[in-house]
Amino acid sequence: MMKRGEPVRLRVGVIGAGALCEHLLLPALSGPDILAAPDDGAWWLRRPTPNVDIAFAPPFRVEVVALCDADPARLKRVGEAARVPLLYTDWKRLLAEHATPALTPAAGALDAIFLALPPARSDEILVALSSRRLHQATAWLWLAGPPALSSRRASELSSLHSHRAVWCARPLSRALAHRAARRMLDRGEIGVVRALSLRWHTPLPLASDSAQNRLAEGEFGGQVAALASALDVLLEFAAPEAALEEEPQLERLVLRAQAHERAGASVALIEFANGVGASLLLSSGDEWNSPLPRLEIVGTQGRFLVCKGGRELRLYAPREATRSWNAPSLAPSISGAEASGVAEDVRLFLHSLLQERASTRSTTDSLRDEARRDRRAHSLGRAALVLRLWEELASAARSPAASSGDEPLEAGASQPPAPLMSPHQDASASSQSNEPGARSRGSVRRAVVDGTLQLPFETDE
Repeated sequence: MMKRGEPVRLRVGVIGAGALCEHLLLPALSGPDILAAPDDGAWWLRRPTPNVDIAFAPPFRVEVVALCDADPARLKRVGEAARVPLLYTDWKRLLAEHATPALTPAAGALDAIFLALPPARSDEILVALSSRRLHQATAWLWLAGPPALSSRRASELSSLHSHRAVWCARPLSRALAHRAARRMLDRGEIGVVRALSLRWHTPLPLASDSAQNRLAEGEFGGQVAALASALDVLLEFAAPEAALEEEPQLERLVLRAQAHERAGASVALIEFANGVGASLLLSSGDEWNSPLPRLEIVGTQGRFLVCKGGRELRLYAPREATRSWNAPSLAPSISGAEASGVAEDVRLFLHSLLQERASTRSTTDSLRDEARRDRRAHSLGRAALVLRLWEELASAARSPAASSGDEPLEAGASQPPAPLMSPHQDASASSQSNEPGARSRGSVRRAVVDGTLQLPFETDE
């Protein structure tokens, strides 16, 4: 019998032993990262070294008891390195033996299952779990990314698993620099967010019919997951209220979305209903000279934040010295899982699991509401919203109207979105006249050649 104060024992299983599982997920579950509390901005969570006067006892102890992968050699290598006792090459067998409800502690049921798989494979397993035989199986699932390749399919899966907590990971939004930027925005250190710019290393792969067919066959699963992460970050900072809605609707959040692809590079412009403008620059990694992803957040006080690679944060302000934070000053641990946001996402998932369990017995309303809020922010409905926005941009990239900008994407819109304010401009520059020479130093110009929008380029005029 467990004594009061002892950590709860959580038995989990992992399906998929690829690079994500080997280098990020398993170290986060079995290493020191999982022993820290979720990052709520407390100063002692960001101390450079441990302090014996500050004790934190994690409320749970995670045991990875089962690992599954179709590649026997990789399964053996990863499983032995992580000391996982049970190894499977067939995920159906793992679910049959461990995903059924446990009548006694010795029955071996899992408290949670982690799917470190591409969207197409996760879709297959989610369908199997919705069958009548496994309908009452493990109620908590963690997905490494989008559950499917389309928003329609994600909505269908959401209806199939309305009784189950399916947690779609958002690790990029939980990266060190992005968490710190979110706290600074909550404190109003740059005013109200007016513009966002995100540079990403994956181009939009849907400008041709052949690419569309290859996507349907699951070839672009990795690109879909990467682009979904990029769009999720834009939604996190442009429309944070969307995470609080049970069924967020894209029409209420986004007014217009346009995209253009040329020579393997893409530009996406998004105008949100709250007045925030966002630009997404997609190209191969060798085109950039800055750590990727690079997120620039422009406020109304002439200040803006720059997040580089999720590990470094800089604050630029008029007539003030630039302030910079890197990984050691943002968190006590700078492991790959912590810096990428995977460890923080897993911590939130497991803490929400415990809070939901406690709500069935005795807990405060604040803890219960916090668990439900976290679940909504990582729900299948939220994933469907991000995929819907991605589909709108992909459709715009294939549309002839994307080249000229004469036709809006959505019915009823009469004008294309206005150009976004440069992240290198002060807020006062937006009120200046359009006379020649009024452009500020270091602004971003957008070239139009033969009626098509080109990639932005820096100018020192």
